Amino acid sequence: MEWPWKKTTTSDTSMTDTLTRSLEDTDPEVCCRAAAQAGKERVRTAVLPLVKLLYTKGTRSKRIITAAAKALGDIGDLRAIQHLMEASYSHSYSGGLPGSMTYAADGSIVEPDEQDALMDEAIEEAEQKLWRQPGAEPYLAQFGRIKMYTFGDFLGSSDIFIDPDIQNQPHYPFTMQCASRFFANFRDERFAFEGEIRSIFVRHGKEALPRHSFANGRLYPQSLDEISKPGQSALDPVGEIHFEYGGNASAPYITVRPEPNWPRPSIVRRCVIDGHTGIRFEEIN
Repeated sequence: MEWPWKKTTTSDTSMTDTLTRSLEDTDPEVCCRAAAQAGKERVRTAVLPLVKLLYTKGTRSKRIITAAAKALGDIGDLRAIQHLMEASYSHSYSGGLPGSMTYAADGSIVEPDEQDALMDEAIEEAEQKLWRQPGAEPYLAQFGRIKMYTFGDFLGSSDIFIDPDIQNQPHYPFTMQCASRFFANFRDERFAFEGEIRSIFVRHGKEALPRHSFANGRLYPQSLDEISKPGQSALDPVGEIHFEYGGNASAPYITVRPEPNWPRPSIVRRCVIDGHTGIRFEEIN
């Protein structure tokens, strides 16, 4: 299907501007058609809005993500590789896991949902296309030094230590109950760090939800079990982490220091607070 603006626009600039706006349309059908056209025309200026579509939520998100992934694979811009990898982790499956056997509690096989399978296939094919692009090897080598962490994994392994001093502080004591309530909001949040992180030592915190709340901590390359063994002590921290939620921060977000040394150029997804919390996709050159 050809887009009607092909017959009416008089410049490539106006055509791509119209296509970009269509990728931001609230109608999933419009988004999918625009993504298909962007891939067919290999419109590099469409990479940023296509990357944003990979983070779409909602009942029709997987169809949009499938279309965006296909387009990004066809365009061949290496900046998309990180976000394609993220898309493969951040969505739950409606049925069985595509490509593997999934069993129900009664032993029966759970078939994969068709849209899940199509999305997984589109993401995998797009990644393969990008890996074959010129310059992909050094680009991916730099990404290999950056790890994506899911905060819920630290919660599950109990590798978070809450400083006793803040549990007993006179104002807003950050007790274990407060910490549990606060950090539950971050279970599915992910963050990038260049190096190994095994545990988090929370040094400052305030839990006053739904009002503004925060926590600050240090990142360590050892687990708490390793640190607690007789004769062992914690290595120097490798970084710092900050959590914020409540008040103007209308969605939970995590920041870390030092920031990873992203390959250039990159598109980095950031959570920002400027009167309210939102997502900014920042292009790094």
